[in-house]
Amino acid sequence: ATQKLESGDGLVYGAKGEVAGPSMVQDGKDDERVAVQFDGNADPIACRIFALAREPPPGELDSGWRIGEIVMYTGAGETLPDGDRLEPGARVEVVGPAPESAREGSAAVLFPGHSVPVVTASLTREEEVSQCAALDSCLSMCLATPGKLSISGKG
Repeated sequence: ATQKLESGDGLVYGAKGEVAGPSMVQDGKDDERVAVQFDGNADPIACRIFALAREPPPGELDSGWRIGEIVMYTGAGETLPDGDRLEPGARVEVVGPAPESAREGSAAVLFPGHSVPVVTASLTREEEVSQCAALDSCLSMCLATPGKLSISGKG
């Protein structure tokens, strides 16, 4: 699922659902939402009207990532306010598009063990990492400062 809710139900980008009635969140914004019953969920979920469409979205996002694609997170390690960690090298699932205001190449991704997606552009395909491995090793050595360069048997 794209996002797991406390109830155990989930929201999945592009999932088919049926409008079940008006939103009943009672936060003053129910006029911006409708209740939608998605397959596999026990209860309808209040969804913003602008986030719904009659036709399924394309499988490939404008950023070039594909929904369901497993990619590698290349950003810095970070702890989010809810305690979830972003770990460099984590295999993450592309679960939806990024907001228009996000950096070019961004996508919404779900980290293992997280229930809420993270929007990031710090992504790469695993095959791109393996193609760069030899070059990365060379650059690391070539750009090392002489004081940190250690050659086996001579250091």
